[in-house]
Amino acid sequence: MSSVKLPSTARFLLFGPVIGSNDRRRFDQIKQALGQGNLRAAGQAAATWVQQEGWRFSPLRLLQRRQDDRDDREFDQRYGVDSALAFVDPADVQGDNFNGQYFYLASTVAKFRRMLARLKMKHEDFTFIDLGSGKGRTVLL
Repeated sequence: MSSVKLPSTARFLLFGPVIGSNDRRRFDQIKQALGQGNLRAAGQAAATWVQQEGWRFSPLRLLQRRQDDRDDREFDQRYGVDSALAFVDPADVQGDNFNGQYFYLASTVAKFRRMLARLKMKHEDFTFIDLGSGKGRTVLL
């Protein structure tokens, strides 16, 4: 696989929150307002950023993400499968089939199990069909 620059969404999946161009624009607004001595505008811009984007940096969210990663690795090890994150290099795709999708991301084990538990139904009475199953983690669950 040749070296490929990952899009920000893929970098986020690997490394956690990434400061992007929207964040930088908001930070520039804050910096400009502070430079002009306009604390109110700086505060409003900061509050808007925290309200819209701050969730990405929540310690609880980061801890949950780490726990989900650990659970997913344990699932793969326990069942001898590889259902985790995978990246695609456009150079490795034959023909015109590449549509800009750089990565595959499976549903997390914990979130999928919670979703199934919330369904008020007898699961054994139904057939589960996973459309676009990727590596098939949800089928295995």
